[in-house]
Amino acid sequence: MLVALPLLWALVLTSRRTTTVRRWLTRFSRFVVAASGCPLDVTGREHLRDLGPAIFVANHASYFDVVVILATLPANLRFAAKGRLADYPILGTIIPKAGYIALHKTKLTEQMEGADDVSSALTDGESMFVFPEGTFVRAPGLLPFRLGAFRGAADSGCPVVPIALAGTRHIFPAGTMLLRPGPITLTISQRLTPSSAGWEETVRLRDESRRFIEHHVGEAAG
Repeated sequence: MLVALPLLWALVLTSRRTTTVRRWLTRFSRFVVAASGCPLDVTGREHLRDLGPAIFVANHASYFDVVVILATLPANLRFAAKGRLADYPILGTIIPKAGYIALHKTKLTEQMEGADDVSSALTDGESMFVFPEGTFVRAPGLLPFRLGAFRGAADSGCPVVPIALAGTRHIFPAGTMLLRPGPITLTISQRLTPSSAGWEETVRLRDESRRFIEHHVGEAAG
């Protein structure tokens, strides 16, 4: 990472198109996964065929999650990132150049308002990726899922695609600086298509996504 990241930053800085930046991020992420010594097993790729604009959601257990997602999913994916990440060196360049959305949401009402940013991207024909937990901790188990991404799906009529990541918390837990090589599995669910707009459908999409992720991650809360 220390060797490759400055080169990535320079390439992103000189790129003029978001599609070019996203391709560089995909290549960088695939290189990092390959160099990490972590075998990556991906199942459910068939669910991505003929998908169209969609909202991808996954559990968040490690900083390495973003690298795995970028290395695996389509390169045209648009990320929703925590707002404070845009203030970090290098990330402050990459996030806007890639056309990613920085969400500054804390209260429940603000989290729900974040759905407008997601819906706007879907209307433009782009797929979105969101970590509905918003952050991660060292202890195993899922944090509560925020509702913004699911409301965006219900309002736009675009499907939700849950993704379960297993292994990243073990190889690169919070509070550590060195990666510990180990197996990673990424499981892609069938799409969940909204049947209507509104609160009940938002909650259904959230609950079904969480059930799928919880089952395939296999982490019991500590």
